[in-house]
Amino acid sequence: MEDMLGLLGGIGLAVVISIALMAYQKKKRNQAWAGAVTDIRQFEATEEDRPGKEYVRVRYRRDDGKKGKLTLERYQYQQMFPDLKVGDRLIKEVGQDHPRVESAATRRD
Repeated sequence: MEDMLGLLGGIGLAVVISIALMAYQKKKRNQAWAGAVTDIRQFEATEEDRPGKEYVRVRYRRDDGKKGKLTLERYQYQQMFPDLKVGDRLIKEVGQDHPRVESAATRRD
């Protein structure tokens, strides 16, 4: 009987965590913002994380003054943002998982 209660409790906890993660993802996906890239750095994962994995961290400042960052595996960064440079604009639209790039060289202010 105790095993059954433990199992049901574990399943219930998993359901609650899943619902919380889905709500967070929906909130994040429904955000819209724009900002300028302030820094781009590559780094390798530490031994505790995933040794040998390379990442790229893109820091940006949104138009509302908030700072943010994107951390992607290097291959993802190369596929999504191959020509990204400091000063380029990132534009995150509602319903999109990641922002799109508006290059500083092609932008007309």
